[in-house]
Amino acid sequence: MTQCDNNLKVDIRDNINEYILEADLPNVNKENLNVSFEDNVLTISVEQDKQVKEEKENYIRRERYPQSISRKFVFDGIKSDGIQAKYENGVLVVTLPKRVVQDTNRKIEIQ
Repeated sequence: MTQCDNNLKVDIRDNINEYILEADLPNVNKENLNVSFEDNVLTISVEQDKQVKEEKENYIRRERYPQSISRKFVFDGIKSDGIQAKYENGVLVVTLPKRVVQDTNRKIEIQ
């Protein structure tokens, strides 16, 4: 039986050269997890069937229903071809490298 919590709990750290996003996704199969980045928006979604199974005396109840979770995060200045994602032990870690921004500020000498 696979289940996931309706709340997607996320931590985001801002390192000097990258953002690190960690999402807790206990009991989610990797095959049901989708991560995409488009137009500066990182989308994390899970789609899977939830199952409820109860057995008491002569009563048996089994239900299956689709369950989906989705969260979107906006990031500016990301080098999209360097994004990496890793899913292990119920935790998704997405590394989003920042684009190198050259300093365009400078003092101009007057002649």
